[in-house]
Amino acid sequence: MKKFRSFIILICFYSSLAYSVNTPYDFSNSFLAPGTFINQNRLMIQGLHIGRMPVVCDKSRLKDGKIIIIYNPEGAKDFPGLNRVITNSLNVMIAYAFNGDWNKKVETPMLLTSFQGMYVLELEVRPGQYMIEFSFTSPEGGYDPVCEMYGQPANYREWLFTDSQGSPVIITDSHCHLSIGLDVQGMPRGAQHYLLPALLSGGMERAMIVCRDADWLCDMLGQFPQLRAMPWVHPRDGDVQQTIDCITENPGIVGMKFHPCWDKSPINSPEYARYLDALSLLCHTQGIRYNVLTHSGNHDEPGYVDPDQVREVAGKYPGINFILGHVYLGDDWGKQREMAFIARDYPNVYLETSWLNPWERVLEVIKIAGAGKVLFGSDTQGLEHYRQDYDHYCRQVKYLAGVIEGVPQNMRLSQDDFALVMCQNARRLFGFTGDSFVVYHAPIERVDDSGSDPAGCSA
Repeated sequence: MKKFRSFIILICFYSSLAYSVNTPYDFSNSFLAPGTFINQNRLMIQGLHIGRMPVVCDKSRLKDGKIIIIYNPEGAKDFPGLNRVITNSLNVMIAYAFNGDWNKKVETPMLLTSFQGMYVLELEVRPGQYMIEFSFTSPEGGYDPVCEMYGQPANYREWLFTDSQGSPVIITDSHCHLSIGLDVQGMPRGAQHYLLPALLSGGMERAMIVCRDADWLCDMLGQFPQLRAMPWVHPRDGDVQQTIDCITENPGIVGMKFHPCWDKSPINSPEYARYLDALSLLCHTQGIRYNVLTHSGNHDEPGYVDPDQVREVAGKYPGINFILGHVYLGDDWGKQREMAFIARDYPNVYLETSWLNPWERVLEVIKIAGAGKVLFGSDTQGLEHYRQDYDHYCRQVKYLAGVIEGVPQNMRLSQDDFALVMCQNARRLFGFTGDSFVVYHAPIERVDDSGSDPAGCSA
């Protein structure tokens, strides 16, 4: 009789589990509203555009201690090497842990929605929980190894920081590279192949990417709305008008990338002036501030992007935002500090922090220039680079947030300064909108219609 009762209890348990997973999610009891399909694998839920991404974390209620993880198994099919992902499964399990503590891992079923096999799970976030890592499995044998190749403890990571008003800080990588062609293993190099899995693994929800092939960039932007881009221009033999047309025809293109050291042309040279003159005119005619992300400094060959040259171009083209990659590459703290003072003094000069080491220097330049003039970036490029960088930069995110030891007490960033560096400056300069990366393009910073031209676009 005892064996029979145990058998009945087991049946009831598994039946309840199957019911909880198979029952469509009741959106009437959630802040998520029923969505509208744009086309296959594209879902709108209260303005959230999932696109072809396998995972979205809705953090719009983070200040209330709630997040919703949305899993899109069909979207995961687009990623190479994921032919074993969970598809057509009635039972999807999520394993998650907060703050990297996998000794306190939780495994629970997700809820199947009526939206073509999407799954959701609403989770409670408690004070002090600043990060969640998670992965998906299925009792039927499927699994989702999106970032398994990167050696991370989980496939996905989401940061749970907020500003002082409780709005989520959407971590944005303001300096990524993409290459075209094939890698050494014969795999195509593309956003969906390398960069986006790395972003998901690192918890970087948006990115500004650089590539020499403008047409290819535009194709990527059409598929992945959490990206913005700048074509890397050739100062001597590049087609200026083609670059300008690319910018005007594609709202996701938000400026140009310069690498004066690589291309052996100083930033104040006549070769770059062709592009800067045309971009300045475009800023004036469209009333939009476009950007130039430029490599800054060179420990081996100075004289391409040095402080005096930055002052010259920033003063000559006040309608263009100049973003100094790496602040000033190398170990010259004197010139790095000088660049920080230039960013403080020139309204159109910003700093991007990749390769600025030690991390105390990042805090120092924020202190000098102001948090509103500094953008977080990684300069990632290529599979091995992504793997190494996002391990490194995830530690840096925690360092800048002050949630790990070693941050000087007098240098700690406020919640709002952290939000500016990690999210809001990039949102303003690159035209991101909303509290999630899955929203389509917004206009970049525009000139005031009063005629006072505060953006300085009349140059």
